[in-house]
Amino acid sequence: MAIRCSALPALMPFPTHVQYLIHDAWLSLVLALKGTIGFIDEPLVFYRQHSSQQVGFKASRAKVTMKDRLNRSRNERMAPILQTATRFRQVRELLDSRTDISPQRLTRLHRMARHLAWRIRLPLVRIFRLPLVAGELAKGNYQLFPGHWWKTALGDLIEP
Repeated sequence: MAIRCSALPALMPFPTHVQYLIHDAWLSLVLALKGTIGFIDEPLVFYRQHSSQQVGFKASRAKVTMKDRLNRSRNERMAPILQTATRFRQVRELLDSRTDISPQRLTRLHRMARHLAWRIRLPLVRIFRLPLVAGELAKGNYQLFPGHWWKTALGDLIEP
């Protein structure tokens, strides 16, 4: 990643209080939101991944079966959602405090943060979740997240 010196005032200081927000993610996020990011379609450096690096290499996760999903505790299910919601809230608050980024550019981030906070508050009784999940699906909030959004919606209906 390369940046111009003229971009530094918009990027400094680097936030250190948001866990998992590493420097290149901060650079990319701010510059993309300001509409000043570009792409060079040629390799400028060599990139090597190895198993002991801090970023970029992900070990494969154990497959979670349907039985596992139905038998795990609600706290166990909610822990990663709560962690992600906290991260989204922290980044949203950080970006909301900036006067150089248009609030319209943060609309998707706000929707994603609200949806995660909403998921944490789903009722314990599963049948009561059906109209709520259907409403979020109709609004397109599950689809804001990449990947198998329909599995997330299904999990919100049937998991503890």
